[in-house]
Amino acid sequence: MGRAFAGQSALGIDATSVMTNPAALTRLQGYGQWSVGLNALRTNVHLRDQGSTFGGTPIADGSAVGNASAPAGLPNLAWAQRIGGERNLWLGVGVNAPYGLGIEYDNAFKGRYDTREARLRVIDLSGVAGLQLTDTLSVGAGINVQRTDARLEVAIPVSGMTSDPANIVRGNSYAVGGNVGLHFKPNNAWQLGLTYRSAITHKVEGNAQAEAPISSTSPMSVKLHLPDSIAASVAWQATEQLTLLAEAKWVNWSRLKNLTFHFTDPTFALGSTSVKPDDYRDAYSLAIGGDYRLSPEWTVRAGYQYEQTPTINANRSTDVPDANRHWFAVGTSWTFQPGWGLDMSYARLQFENVVINRNDSSSGSNVNTHVTGRPSANFLGVALRRVF
Repeated sequence: MGRAFAGQSALGIDATSVMTNPAALTRLQGYGQWSVGLNALRTNVHLRDQGSTFGGTPIADGSAVGNASAPAGLPNLAWAQRIGGERNLWLGVGVNAPYGLGIEYDNAFKGRYDTREARLRVIDLSGVAGLQLTDTLSVGAGINVQRTDARLEVAIPVSGMTSDPANIVRGNSYAVGGNVGLHFKPNNAWQLGLTYRSAITHKVEGNAQAEAPISSTSPMSVKLHLPDSIAASVAWQATEQLTLLAEAKWVNWSRLKNLTFHFTDPTFALGSTSVKPDDYRDAYSLAIGGDYRLSPEWTVRAGYQYEQTPTINANRSTDVPDANRHWFAVGTSWTFQPGWGLDMSYARLQFENVVINRNDSSSGSNVNTHVTGRPSANFLGVALRRVF
């Protein structure tokens, strides 16, 4: 994170290559490594109402500013072990959270009729192998087992009521995907990495609760199409102390068109289906960064990344108040004794202006949500590494 994720597919730095490029495991030092880390983050999401309406008239009740700011913690761990002798075969496992969402607005926010609460947690367990084919070329592959938990809550406007009822869906699922990687080191100055992660489709199953127009519940299912991606990285050892890195990544977000909720109880108040249009587009990111070794014990780094949003103006929602993003990051590593290292990093994620102008008549409420904002987030990461 300290270099804004630049070059992460090109370097075999530690056991976390399990999650970035399994082929790069063959460049690790020693016969085994593990890493355990925690990223603490604080989001700052303040959206301001710009004239949201219900039934064609301005929403009179509620706050003009919605605050969904909150702290969170993202742990990760990885382990890698060399198997055999000269063939340089490595096996590894890792756990991280590749996707996540945590949004909960004030109950009185005027945008609550679009989203009051949205939560998505994806935990990924990776099992991989990396094999060095020649002195310069390595390959790697593995499987990804994911667990997803999701919740979506939308307030429903009902005339004459003092508080808003809500429609709530919640569920979870397991799904499996895969990944492959290449690592090429033509000489001591250059390293290149290429990785592909497959698309994964989750069938999220759970329950739906409708408090309006009448109170009812039903079993629910919805397919969540998470994207495949491809990343290309390069690392250049410019001097004995300085390493420069870059990465380009493409993500197939256009797989996520609509969320179609299916309700199996024929008496359910929302009918048999409800469609939430998203119509995501494919997106890319570009990152640059560098490491500078001050001494055998200390390394400092910095980086920048531009990340394009997959959301589009027509369907952007308050559950994902997204825009193009800019990462600014710094970090350091400390080898405090042989075989032991501590990594620390700070990153600032700044969004460009978010504009949400969404018409939603799916529940018969005829709500137009019009809000704007400029979210940001601060990340603080720490990881402990062991080489043996």
